[in-house]
Amino acid sequence: MGVVVHPSPQPMTWGYLHNFALDCIRFSIANFRFDCLTIVDSDQISLRSGYCAHLGHALAQWPSAGVLGAVSGPHGRRNAPPPAQRIWDEYELWKPFLSRGPGGEEGSIHSLFWPSTVFTERAARDLCDLWDREPALRAALGRTKAWATEEVVLPTLVAMMGYEVRPSPCSFDYVKFRKAFTAHDLDQALARPDAFWMHPVPRQMGHPLRIALRERTQNYRRSVPMRPDQSHDLATFGNPPLLLVSDILRIMHGIPGWLRDEEADLLIAVLSRIVLGRPGPHTIVEVGSHRGRATVVLANVLRQLAPDSRLYAIDPHDGLVGAAYQQLYSTGPTLASFQQNIENAGVADIITPIVSKTGDLGWEKPVEFLLIDGLHDYASVASDFRSFERWLVPGACIAFHDYAPSFPGVLRFVDELLRQPRYRPVTLRGSMMLVQCLSPQT
Repeated sequence: MGVVVHPSPQPMTWGYLHNFALDCIRFSIANFRFDCLTIVDSDQISLRSGYCAHLGHALAQWPSAGVLGAVSGPHGRRNAPPPAQRIWDEYELWKPFLSRGPGGEEGSIHSLFWPSTVFTERAARDLCDLWDREPALRAALGRTKAWATEEVVLPTLVAMMGYEVRPSPCSFDYVKFRKAFTAHDLDQALARPDAFWMHPVPRQMGHPLRIALRERTQNYRRSVPMRPDQSHDLATFGNPPLLLVSDILRIMHGIPGWLRDEEADLLIAVLSRIVLGRPGPHTIVEVGSHRGRATVVLANVLRQLAPDSRLYAIDPHDGLVGAAYQQLYSTGPTLASFQQNIENAGVADIITPIVSKTGDLGWEKPVEFLLIDGLHDYASVASDFRSFERWLVPGACIAFHDYAPSFPGVLRFVDELLRQPRYRPVTLRGSMMLVQCLSPQT
């Protein structure tokens, strides 16, 4: 399974795991090439793929980062939590080190929660070098009465060396201390594209949470469906080739997002009807790509049925989702993960990403299918739709995602649109409302 076991394990004491961290770092430096190292406890589970790309995108923007995690600090004498306060209580022991940091003594002490902590490669090397050349540091850790040394001493040393101690770009809402998570918590975590870990989850294969996660991820299966040009049996079966919805859904399931199977099925059905019923090439527009979950669904239809067509994927990729003034939150920048996901799906050559808000575009192409899935407040939905309305050809279809009571702005705009004789409702699947444009705008 690709697991590498440390050849010289040593007994460790809970609360004094700095030696464990140093052992892992030294072993990694000696045996691997890496950009960063993540601490994963044995009662911690991975929720989804894409962690490395998500982390790498953040680190590319933070060249001075040394430690990422659920960090806090710096802790002065008056505001230190118990583990950090113990360092202040032993001031004479730690004084030679506290004054070295760029912020002086009061800006030196940092702390974090150990599971999911990330050390960058540069900081990890410098940490080992510091340990090796400073006998006074080793002596201090041998005498200290402080506990959770890995959570206080290590980030403090990294900060002392001039590195940034930064909050992780990944959510820590599901990485806690002695919390009993539920299946509902798991579902909420899986709906969060920035949630990659859950801790603690008991170390039992038969634990309900582990069973539930295996079921939701199809036992962690990661498949790459054959494309028509790779499959001789389908390629010779006829033209156009068979469009297998299950293959497209498997690709979709590997990408974070909120598009459900029945909604993706509707997108596949309507886009298939459009490209097979009209001469190409076709122009398809998606507003609100996020990490590409719906994008790869649409692009795979084009790949198989109309490869000379183009999908324009429009998103500012600022990571803002929800509805302005109502329930807006940020998942962090999404462009890097979007690009990686469409590349992995083998459809990047069919897609033209446009990093922009629709109001900033000067669009001038006829549109046959339009997916509106940006911000879900009334003003944003209206702006996204109006940016393309005059370019909708007669018979074009518009799909509005999240047409549901939880997003009243979407409901209101679509209901107002359907009062116009130019538009008619086609069907609703899940929260995906399909509308058809009957005539050109006058």
